[in-house]
Amino acid sequence: MICSRLADGAVRLLRGDWLLSSESDAVLARDPVTQAVIMRRRQDLPAEAFLSPSDAEALYLAADRSILVLSHGWQTISHPDPQGLTLTEVRRYLSESVRDAARCGVFWDFASTPQGDLSAEDERIQRLCIPAMLGLYASITGTTVLQIRAMPKRAERPYYDGQVMLFGQPGSFQDGMSLRGTLCRFGQLRWLQVSPRSDRAHVAFTAEEAAAACILHLTAHGWRAVHFYDDTPFSLRGWCVWEEGVGMFVMRQLAAAAEQHALPARYKHAECSRAKVIDLAGNATRPRELVAPPEQLLEQAIQQLEVARFSVETDFTSAKRMLLHFDWLVKVALQQAQLDPRINTTDPNLVSSNSADWSQWFHGVRSSLSHRLAGMIHSVHNMQISLHGQLASARVYTTTQSSPRDVGLSLADLHTEGDAAAAEGSEYDASTTEDSRDQIFDQQLES
Repeated sequence: MICSRLADGAVRLLRGDWLLSSESDAVLARDPVTQAVIMRRRQDLPAEAFLSPSDAEALYLAADRSILVLSHGWQTISHPDPQGLTLTEVRRYLSESVRDAARCGVFWDFASTPQGDLSAEDERIQRLCIPAMLGLYASITGTTVLQIRAMPKRAERPYYDGQVMLFGQPGSFQDGMSLRGTLCRFGQLRWLQVSPRSDRAHVAFTAEEAAAACILHLTAHGWRAVHFYDDTPFSLRGWCVWEEGVGMFVMRQLAAAAEQHALPARYKHAECSRAKVIDLAGNATRPRELVAPPEQLLEQAIQQLEVARFSVETDFTSAKRMLLHFDWLVKVALQQAQLDPRINTTDPNLVSSNSADWSQWFHGVRSSLSHRLAGMIHSVHNMQISLHGQLASARVYTTTQSSPRDVGLSLADLHTEGDAAAAEGSEYDASTTEDSRDQIFDQQLES
């Protein structure tokens, strides 16, 4: 799936050498206040800013983690890095820590996938991108996660005082006069901007107190209203927590596998090339380390998700399901690596082969592997049951709601998560036939 989206150009990677060039300075945007260089969205960047689709696919298959996947919080609704702080950190890392920036691609959601007001074609591409985006963070050999954890406080950015973003359906804010009359009840307006489809309104009050009152009142009456500048800490942002979680899972499983037996050459090559998760903060580059024991890492990640904030409330359940699911997939990949001669190589031509001999080989080992897989499904299924008591009392805070929301997942929900996700809601049963287990594994390997 990741290779397909890179190969067809749905997901684009920024060229590392282009980001360091004076050519990029001439093309990228500027902060109107400080004149700092800031990133442009994908639709506004020239073709030379990106790796070609074939080069992007080859870089992923090289298994040396030369694709840098950016994990960061968006500072404003319309731009993730309006002062250029994130871009500065990425450039510093490329110049100081990357031997050959020309052999490096950067996935930055704002520049790698369509953003803003989307055409029908942009919307189609964006739908294709989402599964591959999530997979990039969890890749064992293809990517390194670069974390930008620093988040300037809104108090340090007085320009954004009083700014609010309203969300609705297309046409919701078509009557500008009526909307202005509603908003003026909370205080004096500096300006009001409505999106072309009238589904978003950017409002600026003269006082921050008016903005806070507006958000509180409209949210209580079912509107979605948030501060335009979001200073939520990295550790409380739902998708940032998820991205960190899957990266740490990869680290955990590789470390555990290395203690039991020698890693296959492809995985060892990735580990020697670059750390899986790297924190860029305070002009420093720090590879992340496993601070929690392996058996506690999954539980800890779920607990962090429970208190994290999502811009869309239902994202919590999706994120938790995928967190469990990716943890399982990493385990399966490491189990497969012990039997798969193609993974025990650093030759991308062998790894990416789709020839008939691959199908014949896989058919021969599938039965053995499915028995291993069944054992893992059963053990992790039991672990999920042990976590049920904590998950049932989970609470999540959203950006549109200041009070906690009880999640209350049932045991039946847990059966469909993580290990059993491949079965599309079917609970694992030890009596499942070998053919059924093989079919489930086939679907997972295909995805």
